[in-house]
Amino acid sequence: HHEAMWRHVGEASYQTNPSLMVLGTAIGIIGAVILITLVVGLIRIYIHGNRHQPMHIDMMTEGFNDPKTVLYFFLTRILMAGAVVLGLLLFIIPGIFIAMRLSLSGIFVIDKKLNPLEALSESWRVTKGQVWQLLGVAFIACLINILGALALLVGLVVTIPLTLLVFLHVYEKLSHNSVA
Repeated sequence: HHEAMWRHVGEASYQTNPSLMVLGTAIGIIGAVILITLVVGLIRIYIHGNRHQPMHIDMMTEGFNDPKTVLYFFLTRILMAGAVVLGLLLFIIPGIFIAMRLSLSGIFVIDKKLNPLEALSESWRVTKGQVWQLLGVAFIACLINILGALALLVGLVVTIPLTLLVFLHVYEKLSHNSVA
C-alpha cells in the first residue's frame, strides 16, 4: 500500500506543467543572453586592460547597447562549435585541430567588430602553425579550471577569468605578430 503511494508521488513529480516549461525556457534564454552579454563585456575589459587603455566597470554591460556584437559573438561560437563537432565526428583529432584554429574567433568579433565568418577566417589565419602551442595552452587552462572546480566550484570564479586572460594574451600576440 505504501509502496504504491510513493510510486504515485514519484510519477506525479515527473509530470510537467506546460506553462512552467515555457516559463523555464524563457528564463533560460534570458539568462543565456545576459550571460553572453556579460562575457562580451568582460572580454572588452580584458582587451582594454591588456592594452593599458582606460577601462571601467560599465564596460561589462556595454553589450546591452551593442546587440550586434553580442549576436555575432553568439553566432561565431555556434559556428565554431558546429565545426568542432563535425571535426570530432571525423575521428576526434580533426575536431581538436579545428577547435585550436578557431579558438580566437570570439575575441576577433569583440575586438575588431568582425562578423562571424570573418572572425572564424581571421582566427584560422593567425593560428596557422600554432596548433601545438594552442593545444598546450588549452590543456593547461583545462587543468587550472579542473583545480578550480575541485575547490568546491568557488575556485572557478578565479580560474575561468584567469584562463580567459591567458587566451587574450595569446590573441594579442598572434593577431599582432601575423601579417594580413
